[in-house]
Amino acid sequence: MILFAHAISGCDTTAAFYGKGKASCFNVLMKHNHLQLEVVEIFNSPASEEEEIFQAACKYVLVLYGAKKTVKSLNEHRFRVFVESVAKNTQPVDIEKFFSLLPPTEEAVRQQAYRAYEQVQRWKNNVLSPTEWGWAIQNGSLVPVTTTADPAPASLLKLISCKCLKGCMSACSCRKAGIYMH
Repeated sequence: MILFAHAISGCDTTAAFYGKGKASCFNVLMKHNHLQLEVVEIFNSPASEEEEIFQAACKYVLVLYGAKKTVKSLNEHRFRVFVESVAKNTQPVDIEKFFSLLPPTEEAVRQQAYRAYEQVQRWKNNVLSPTEWGWAIQNGSLVPVTTTADPAPASLLKLISCKCLKGCMSACSCRKAGIYMH
C-alpha cells in the first residue's frame, strides 16, 4: 500500500494532486479498506491493463475529493463541484483559487495513474517504458503528459475573465491558468 500511496500522492517522478498532501492521500486508503483491494492491488500487479489502472485511479480520486457514492464518474463530480462553487460565489472569481477547488479531469487522472503505475512497477523491479506510461520525450528529456484534453470546453473558457486592474502581467493568475486576457 505504501508504494501506491507514495507514487499517487507525489514523489520525485510523479506530481501531487493540488491541495492534497501525502497524509490525506494515505488516510483515504486507511479509512476506506475497499480501496486497498480495488485500487492498490491493481497498481501492484505487473499484469494490470491501462483501462483498469485508469478506472482504479478514478475510484481513488473520487474518494479523495469527497464524492458521494452515487457519483458515477470523476468528470460528473468535477461538474457538480463547479456548479456548486459558481452558485455560491457572488463576487469576482479568483481563477487560481476557483480551479484549485475542482478535482482533476479524468484525462489528467489517467496520465497521473499511468505515471504512478510505472513508478510502482519500477520500485518492484519491473521496468516499463516511461513513454508508454504518462511520459513524453521533449527536447531529449522525459516530461510528464499532464492531460490529453482541455481543462474545460472552449466555450466555457471564453466566458472566464480575470481581475487584473492594470492589464495582465507575467505573474497574473490568468496567465498561470493559461487563459491570458488581452
